[in-house]
Amino acid sequence: MKKIIFSFLLLCSAAFLNAQTDSSSVNSKSSTIQIGAHTITAKTTVEQLIKALGTPSRIEKIAGKDRHYIYDALGLAFDCRSGSVEAVTFTFHYDNDKKVAIDAVKNGLKIDNFTISDATTTDQIKANTNIKNIMCLGELMCMSDPSQPGAALVIGYSKDKKITQISIGLK
Repeated sequence: MKKIIFSFLLLCSAAFLNAQTDSSSVNSKSSTIQIGAHTITAKTTVEQLIKALGTPSRIEKIAGKDRHYIYDALGLAFDCRSGSVEAVTFTFHYDNDKKVAIDAVKNGLKIDNFTISDATTTDQIKANTNIKNIMCLGELMCMSDPSQPGAALVIGYSKDKKITQISIGLK
């Protein structure tokens, strides 16, 4: 009976968390990310992140310090330095990078007025006029000009042109 109750509570918790994070959008000009009901900025602390999204699936260390807070089931990873969120990575196709989520983000991602899904190609990113200042370096990575104001974007692709992940650097 305890197993049934525990399973039910776990299922309800997962359903609640997914309902809270079922859509994500980025406002590149204001450098904010909306994940469900939660707004993430460069001022969001690790404590606020954990309060909003719960305990991460895992934490990867860099130079012995907790740095990447990864929520595998949500397809999200947060790069945190100096106690606050510096970048958010959305996984679309896992490419064995241990600093990103294993599972894909649900329901895609909207950056300003452009929706990105696991089917978005390098050519679509290059042709996009809604996301300003995008440069593609070969077929494996596109990025925004980091000297421009607003959020910095880095978009990775596999050799078959499938999007792997998008990292949004917050300013």
